[in-house]
Amino acid sequence: MDGDTEGAELPEVAQAAVQIAQWSDKYFKPLTPVTSSYRQKDVAISGDPKFHEMSHFLTSHLHQERLVGNTREESPRKDGIDMMETRARKLAQEARSEDTPRSLCSEGPRSFPTSPRFAITGSVITGTSFVQGPTSPSAGSQSSPSRPSEVPRARMLGKEAELQRRLQWREELDRNLRRLMTDVELGRDPAMKHYGHRMVCEQFDKRYDWFKDCGDKEVLKEQQGPPFVRYDPAKPIMAGSTRGIPRNFESVFDRERR
Repeated sequence: MDGDTEGAELPEVAQAAVQIAQWSDKYFKPLTPVTSSYRQKDVAISGDPKFHEMSHFLTSHLHQERLVGNTREESPRKDGIDMMETRARKLAQEARSEDTPRSLCSEGPRSFPTSPRFAITGSVITGTSFVQGPTSPSAGSQSSPSRPSEVPRARMLGKEAELQRRLQWREELDRNLRRLMTDVELGRDPAMKHYGHRMVCEQFDKRYDWFKDCGDKEVLKEQQGPPFVRYDPAKPIMAGSTRGIPRNFESVFDRERR
């Protein structure tokens, strides 16, 4: 009985196997190698190092925070710098108020320093143009107190404008990158079939190239460092490293204890 049962089951199993093979050939067509590789890459795109780098860039603003902090903090040499700038402005104002002797200048009284180099330096220090006619003492005394404060104020405004420009540029870069990261889902439309995987992968590579080109040094400054200490065995040993100490090394303390 058992032998007859086993003999009856064998044709049924073989017939079922043939039927499954025919059914698979009809309804399940194998993917081409190109489409298969694109599909595998699309499925694992969220674990790609490039994807992690762009996602980390959108959430990391350490470099921007350092820029804002450096702008607000005062330099430890600020007092000495201000004192020297005040002294230089005072000397420039005194030189401008003096007149040359009449024997040296036949055209009449003019401002003493006529060198172009001093003219440029004086205009930078005092914040006003050097070449001008003689002024009355009262006019000079009224305008001189306000001039020294114009240069630091203009300098601070220039730093603030540069900082705002860089912050605005970073905000625009984040906005464009965030939109491109969202556009990844557009290629996963069922109507695209297996062509959607290829489009997603190609657009992802182009997006990363654009990110590296437009981000420039900002991308390098925001890169996430490795969570471990690493070294190159082929390079020379760094100073202070214990990697160069042999295992059978005996310290001086152990030697003296003997």
